Amino acid sequence: MGGTLDGSGDLLNIFDGVDFEGGLILLAIAIACVLILIPLLLFGFELIIVGCLLGIGLVGRSVFGKPWTVTAVRSGASAPAAEWRVRGWGPSRSLIHHVCVEVEAGRRLPTDVPGAAYLGGDEPASMPSVGA
Repeated sequence: MGGTLDGSGDLLNIFDGVDFEGGLILLAIAIACVLILIPLLLFGFELIIVGCLLGIGLVGRSVFGKPWTVTAVRSGASAPAAEWRVRGWGPSRSLIHHVCVEVEAGRRLPTDVPGAAYLGGDEPASMPSVGA
C-alpha cells in the first residue's frame, strides 16, 4: 500500500485535479497560516502565562499577608504626603475611604487607624482639602 492516502502508492495523487491557480491559492493559505496564525497563537499563549502569573501574585500576596501600601499624594507633588501599611483588601479599602473622608472634611490625616501602620510623610495637617 506504500503509505498513501488513497492506497495507490503515489503520494502526489492527492494533488490530481488541482490546477496552477488552485496550487497558488493553497500555497498562499499555507503561508498565511505560518506567518499570521502561528504568531497569534503564540502571543495568546504569552498572554495566558502573564495572566496566570498575575493571578498567582495576587493570591500569594493575600495568602501570605504581605501588607499593601496606601499612599496619599498632593496634586502636582512628586513626593507622597503620607503613607500607611495595611494587611488585606478590606482593611486597605476602609483606610482609603477613611483618608478620603478626612481630606474632604479638611481635617488632619489619620495616623492612628486600627490595623494600619502609619509610615510618615509630610506633616499630616498639611494635606489640602479636595477641590482646593
